[in-house]
Amino acid sequence: MNKFGTIEIDTTITLALISSTTAVLLVLVNYYKDKRMKLLEHNLNEAKSNERKVKMEISVLNRLLKISVHSRISNAVNKLIHSTNIDRYMIFVAVNGVTDFNKVAIIFEKYRDDHKKEIADREEEALALYRSIPIDDVYKSILKGAELYKQVYLNVETMQQCMLKDIYLYEGVMQAAISFLFRERMDDNNDVVCFCSAAIIGDKQLTEADKTKLKLTISSAIIPAILEYMQ
Repeated sequence: MNKFGTIEIDTTITLALISSTTAVLLVLVNYYKDKRMKLLEHNLNEAKSNERKVKMEISVLNRLLKISVHSRISNAVNKLIHSTNIDRYMIFVAVNGVTDFNKVAIIFEKYRDDHKKEIADREEEALALYRSIPIDDVYKSILKGAELYKQVYLNVETMQQCMLKDIYLYEGVMQAAISFLFRERMDDNNDVVCFCSAAIIGDKQLTEADKTKLKLTISSAIIPAILEYMQ
């Protein structure tokens, strides 16, 4: 205590106390900051793990749904083929089809068992022709007619010369029905338009009963199965 009655505090002690307190506060701040960062990192890792699990579950469900849809379509087409004169059934899409069709690509194909052996040597080559092939004007006209009228019937011998006729002749197809399934918007400039083709190989005829069964199969089995998968 000095002569004025006040207590004098050693500045060295004061500075030491301040320094010590500051150090403790820094340790506490860093501790809680580190703790928060670890908690945040844990939550992020957990969220990423949950996201991966959800993606895996969605992927598995999509695969199961795809298998289910393919099986349903395959069973429906089998019944159609074995109850009609139809020998080959295809589902294909025309891409970039808002105003015009640019190319087509096959997404499903099934043959009558009787024709498996005779087409075995050329099947791979024929499939290659149908995968993402450009469309000429006659083929475009046929597809537009199918979309407009829902179904068009083709006699290959009387068809106008075009790429599709060449492919049909190569495969031995003499009659075919091309049916419109649906149109799906991709973006402002592009649509995907889905069709199917039922073809007869050889001299048999596509009867009125065949046409009716084809329409019923498309409306009751094919379109619902594909749209279910796309939802």
